Amino acid sequence: MAFQLLILGTAERRTSEIVVNGSTGLLHPAGKQGVTPLAINIVLLATHVERRLTMGKRGYKRVKEMFLEPHIVSVPDIRHIYIDRI
Repeated sequence: MAFQLLILGTAERRTSEIVVNGSTGLLHPAGKQGVTPLAINIVLLATHVERRLTMGKRGYKRVKEMFLEPHIVSVPDIRHIYIDRI
């Protein structure tokens, strides 16, 4: 997504937290039951260039809005707590 490419992935917990199915990529079930939907998604994207490009652009926008450094809560540096114990 950060490279303006859509995502083809499994509809598992972590992937579906990042990828918006049908907007920034296409998700399919994991395992054997996902083989046919994955193949359908590949053919769909291979034959619909504009849709593929639009999904990539939406993914890039989502990355910029949600996952780049200015949007991530800073975590305090707590290394000193552990260094003192060594």
